[in-house]
Amino acid sequence: LKHRTLKDFKCDICDYATHLKRSLKIHSLRHYDSKVYKCDICDYGTNYKNCLKMHLLSHNGLKDLKCGICDFATNHKRCLKMHLLTHNAAKDFKCDLCDYATYRK
Repeated sequence: LKHRTLKDFKCDICDYATHLKRSLKIHSLRHYDSKVYKCDICDYGTNYKNCLKMHLLSHNGLKDLKCGICDFATNHKRCLKMHLLTHNAAKDFKCDLCDYATYRK
């Protein structure tokens, strides 16, 4: 395998260049305010198809990712990871004025 070093696809607006046509297309979306993917239920819009898919889950009321320790549920993997820290993380961040402590700064 050989890496392509020639960047044939160049942005008309800035200095961005890439060897992938798809990457240029995604980059070009950053220069425009209009959102390509729009929610049919609310005014949410995004330039990324996966973000719209995740957003649509918020409308169905179902939360596919569940905590195995408590009743917490979410549609976002990142949120579940952060939540799981609350069950087993050392609370290293302590308030100097009271007994409050947390695992997150």
